[in-house]
Amino acid sequence: MPTYQTQQSQTQQTSQQDTSMNQSNSDMSYQMGYQMGYQMGYQMGNGQLPMSNQQMQDQMLMFQANQAARQSVIQSTADHRQAVEERGVGLYYGDKSSYHNLSEEEKVQWLQEHSGEGSVVISPDELTKSSCIEWAMEHVQAWYQAMGQDDVFEQIDAETRNADLKGTELAKILVNYGWQAWYTNPDTSYTGPEDAQDSEHTYSNHIADTQGTYYDVPLAGKLVDTDANKDKLNVLEALPFFLSVTRGGMHVTAGVDGQINELARGEGPDNTVIYQDPYRDIVDVYTDVYGGGQEGEHKARKLWGSGLILLPPGSPPLSNDILPKNEVEFGIPSW
Repeated sequence: MPTYQTQQSQTQQTSQQDTSMNQSNSDMSYQMGYQMGYQMGYQMGNGQLPMSNQQMQDQMLMFQANQAARQSVIQSTADHRQAVEERGVGLYYGDKSSYHNLSEEEKVQWLQEHSGEGSVVISPDELTKSSCIEWAMEHVQAWYQAMGQDDVFEQIDAETRNADLKGTELAKILVNYGWQAWYTNPDTSYTGPEDAQDSEHTYSNHIADTQGTYYDVPLAGKLVDTDANKDKLNVLEALPFFLSVTRGGMHVTAGVDGQINELARGEGPDNTVIYQDPYRDIVDVYTDVYGGGQEGEHKARKLWGSGLILLPPGSPPLSNDILPKNEVEFGIPSW
């Protein structure tokens, strides 16, 4: 991630970091208790013996990796927003943004025009070009770095780029490396208005039930019809880190504490390129983005109506709706 110059005093920076660290420590204690308790409860509830010392050590390492990925998302989002506030220009821009299509000379002029009064004008090479999937993969990389498995991430990154950075291909690759893919669908009966029928979500639910896959991604299970029972989503708010893939891989986001964090590849490098919204309200949020009403809701559900939640290795099940045909092993993997 590129560094940037700022007018902020060192004292202010230290104060903000201390506040963030205290909050992170509090959240970490809660999540550690939840994750360890959930894991042990799941194992014992299925007739498995309590964890051995080695398994406990492995679980702690994976917990730390989840926290490292979580902190990567939080820090990346905060750094971008802080840069915008201090100098008028953030750290990222989308690979489909109008800024990306400018010549180098035009980019320099754009940065001069958008830099805040009194701030240092930066050069184009200080910004990072990204996309929704590449930004999400930054945080997957943080997970593997914390595990001491940089070489594994290099393989994942190479395989994903060879597959043209498609969201469903990333999901397949991660499943091959021990991640869980959970099919999500807030309303399995939704097809949209009469004049704009969309069978994507009913059909993908049918395929999940009959074939145990989503766009050929093997599923661990399902988390569906959450519009009718939002309590099903409570488990997401206790997860420190996950990925979300929607509409056949059209969009990939990173999740922390039940929040969706996403990079819009058509925007930036101003403050609109990175967004954060509650996962449980994401359809409502996008309905408003698309102008509200039935048309806005239909557009929102077209993108967010079905997809995947991807959980790192070592995660407990996301729900009781498990698809046994795929023989997913939950809990601590064998590396």
